[in-house]
Amino acid sequence: MRTQPGRLSGEFLVAYAVVRVVGEIFREPDASLILGVSRGSFYSIFLVVAGAALIVYGSKHRAPG
Repeated sequence: MRTQPGRLSGEFLVAYAVVRVVGEIFREPDASLILGVSRGSFYSIFLVVAGAALIVYGSKHRAPG
């Protein structure tokens, strides 16, 4: 039953971002963007923010039933 819309998608985005950052450790480094962070890790920051927003949205907007 779908009681928290968006929560599963948010959890997926956060988990994907974490796995991607761990994978970036083992890749050959590419050009650093800001503070020595790789491009993949930099993009993962936005995935974590979007995922956290979906989790918060899902916890505040519970479906009836």
